[in-house]
Amino acid sequence: MGFLYRPKLRGGGHSRIWWCKYYVNGRPIRESTGIEKETEAKRFLKEREGRAATGQPILPRVDRIRYDEIAADLRRYYQTTGNRRIKEAETRLRRLDKFFAGYRVAAIAPSTISAFVESRQKQKAANATINRELATLRRMLRLAYNWGKLLRLPVFEMLKERAPREGFFEGDQYEAVRRRLPPDLQVATAVSYTFGWRTQSEVLTLERRHLDLGAGTLRLDPGMTKNDQGRASSTSPPS
Repeated sequence: MGFLYRPKLRGGGHSRIWWCKYYVNGRPIRESTGIEKETEAKRFLKEREGRAATGQPILPRVDRIRYDEIAADLRRYYQTTGNRRIKEAETRLRRLDKFFAGYRVAAIAPSTISAFVESRQKQKAANATINRELATLRRMLRLAYNWGKLLRLPVFEMLKERAPREGFFEGDQYEAVRRRLPPDLQVATAVSYTFGWRTQSEVLTLERRHLDLGAGTLRLDPGMTKNDQGRASSTSPPS
């Protein structure tokens, strides 16, 4: 069984930092937790004892782990599990990298997160965009917590987003706008309006090979849609 203790100082009294003693293959290990709160130090000790009991490698002290390491962990997690399109995640991760690179993970607190939000607002980022970035950071910290690289998750305050836009173009309104567009955009707009596809991420990525005139279909390949599933629509009205 391991235990916690606070070493005596040369000048008298005890250190404010808790140390722990645990055993790996019968060999005693003494290590500073780098933590002042006893409850958090107990979590540190339990994590160490758990890894020692199951033969897992002992991780470096949590207060030394940097943002860059857990960002790499999240990228690797997305790539190996396929839980998210890595291209979409990279856009958000790059924003987080610019602000948090070099930060100690244990030092990412609500005040730090608030500073990130303020910096993004100064860059004129929409609240919805910032919320997606915060969600990525929260997922990253949750993964670090699950892997024993973070002892406590910070609280996240998400921003209020604008209400979804309401109303739709009537046919004559749509046609009036479409006629004023360049020819190539008229085609893209017609496809979006007819099939309800996303103009930027789906329609503008189409190539000639996606159109089958013989079958009368327009196709999106797997990976081109938001849910990564392919889709096909008929280019001819039903008979």
